[in-house]
Amino acid sequence: MGLILCMAADSASYLTIPELSVRVFSSEELCYCILKYPLLFLEDFLDDGVFRFLGTVTGDVRFKAELRDMKENGVKDEEIILRILEGSGYCSSAEAGQFRSRIQEYRRLSRAEQLLKKAELLFSLRRFGKAASLYQHILMLPANEGLTENMKCRALAGEGGSYANLFLSEKAFRCYSEAWEIRKDPEIMKRIYFLGLTEPVIGIRERYLAAAENAMDGIPEDWDREYEEARQKAADGEGKKKIDRVFSGDPVMRARRAEEQLRTWKQDYRTML
Repeated sequence: MGLILCMAADSASYLTIPELSVRVFSSEELCYCILKYPLLFLEDFLDDGVFRFLGTVTGDVRFKAELRDMKENGVKDEEIILRILEGSGYCSSAEAGQFRSRIQEYRRLSRAEQLLKKAELLFSLRRFGKAASLYQHILMLPANEGLTENMKCRALAGEGGSYANLFLSEKAFRCYSEAWEIRKDPEIMKRIYFLGLTEPVIGIRERYLAAAENAMDGIPEDWDREYEEARQKAADGEGKKKIDRVFSGDPVMRARRAEEQLRTWKQDYRTML
């Protein structure tokens, strides 16, 4: 995310965007987020709280009233979003037109494809709990919403990845297995194999590894190499540096750093939900 400074007088007014784990303090910051992650704002975002925030930070009560009237009169959310972008002076008419074209292209997709794109965005933002819930919703869509077998496989694999990141290995294994039944993609079985390598519980670990080995008639050599490279990269990465910093220095500072790091990890985990 970029940084946009706001006046101190405005700092008491902010809008929380849970999917991004950020607070925005100006209309410009909100517009920046909208342009960068439009799929997060096209549904279930616009409400009176958003309109009040914009009225406060822009100092334009009429702007707030205009947006509220548009919503009450059934104007499409994307049209209101476009009005916010233009009314805040954040983008030119040409830029607003480009944004409109992007949204129109998105709206031409089937409902299932639209939701898949949003779920995959949430996953990329590490909002694994929200992503898993959306993947579940996608899998329950009726046939007339455009849900194909390929999309089911994508949704199941995405749901499995979400659960794996939440340390819910049994749920992840179930989703991956269902995805494999739809499409015998080695990439899916590789995820099951990696799930087994990271599973600490004896018995469950062997079950995952055996499932992958039986399905593939032996484990490809490059899988172990890829896993080892990823493990080594993680071991030498920023996470290890943070741990080293925690345990360096005098005992009092070590205890303080450990407490701060634990608090950070808890916050990181909460943002997954």
